[in-house]
Amino acid sequence: MFLYIFMAKQIQDITPPEKRSIRNIPISNSRRVFSPRVSDVSARGNGSASGTSAGGKETSRAVLWGIAFVSLVILITALSAVFASTTFEVTPKVETVSFDQDIMAYREVKDPAVSLVYTVMTVVREATRSVEATGEEAVSRVASGKIIIYNKYSTAGQRLIKNTRFESPDGLIFRIKDPITVPGAKKVNGELVPGSVEAVVYADQPGDRYNISLSDFTIPGFKGDPRYTAFYARSKEVFTGGFVGTVKRVDQMVRETTIAELKEKLSKEIDAEATAEKPDGFVLYDQAKFVTFTTLPDSVVDGKAVLGVRATLSAVIFDGAQLATTIAQQSVRGYGDEPVYSPDLSQLNFFLDRNKVRLDTDKQITFHLAGQMRIVYRLDDASFIRDVAGIEVSTLPSLLKKYPHIEHIETIPRPFWAKTVPLEPEKIKVVITVPEK
Repeated sequence: MFLYIFMAKQIQDITPPEKRSIRNIPISNSRRVFSPRVSDVSARGNGSASGTSAGGKETSRAVLWGIAFVSLVILITALSAVFASTTFEVTPKVETVSFDQDIMAYREVKDPAVSLVYTVMTVVREATRSVEATGEEAVSRVASGKIIIYNKYSTAGQRLIKNTRFESPDGLIFRIKDPITVPGAKKVNGELVPGSVEAVVYADQPGDRYNISLSDFTIPGFKGDPRYTAFYARSKEVFTGGFVGTVKRVDQMVRETTIAELKEKLSKEIDAEATAEKPDGFVLYDQAKFVTFTTLPDSVVDGKAVLGVRATLSAVIFDGAQLATTIAQQSVRGYGDEPVYSPDLSQLNFFLDRNKVRLDTDKQITFHLAGQMRIVYRLDDASFIRDVAGIEVSTLPSLLKKYPHIEHIETIPRPFWAKTVPLEPEKIKVVITVPEK
């Protein structure tokens, strides 16, 4: 018995582990795999069901957050495309020159590209002031008015000499001050239509009896001649101005003081008006302004006199770009007639010999300009925008070879991560920055 037990134990000890029976391998409850029945799940109560629902909710939240993120990315991308823009801050090439030369300008030229053209602008302004008329003055004035002279005599014109007389039905005589030619008659549909001309006549004598209403006139010089009935005139308006007597007048010192003050007032006003009316892009120098004053006739009513002055300003103005081009041609080495301008033109010293200038008749003038100024090469914004529209920002350096007069350029995209310039021209902005002197 003992031997049997000993042998059995030895046999057990030498049996390999892989040969052990499955019955001898314990099974852990934690590794147990099974498929529960529906009844089993139901029997577990609410605890197991809640766990499943919580897992589903977490999954749903993750999905919703993912959708929201993707939507946000799409929205940002869309808004970036809609509101995208690019600003180019351009520093153009600048030449600083010291200029001190005479320049000739022309009123009219056939080739403005090679010659400087000037324009004469005119501004007229009036000012009046009412003052006391304390003095008296004896005056004698003649009446005057407009008439229309008719020629029904022939188809040939008729010349009337200076001081030709015109007589009213009341025997009042009026005269023309200057010679005049009355056009000949014309035949229209077989009928003779008189030629006519307008003229101003003046009373032969002073006095208010010549202040007549509308009237017909004959020419006494043609009496006894067939022309007497074929030449006639009719007044176009009531004749006025005839007077003999005493009128109120302004004291001479009051007059002189008032006129001087009106001129000073007008000088400031007309200067400001000329500056305001100067066309954009043109240059107006103070010494290129010519101002004349005309004293207006007095108007006296109820002891009050209205004194008036008319100021007329005539000024020589220059196109700024054309003037800058002319200066560049004379002062910049290697200048090739590229478009330029200067922000400093108005600061130059301008001199014009005003005693030798007649703006109403002169066809050319010579003036002197002196000072330091910047000649700025002009960028064709429209052409530049067309060239950069839709390009990759990284390719801009190669494009700038086409623009040798750009000294420096700064690109500002919006949004900041944009790598491409918008295609739409309205989304591209060019800002020119000119260095200080």
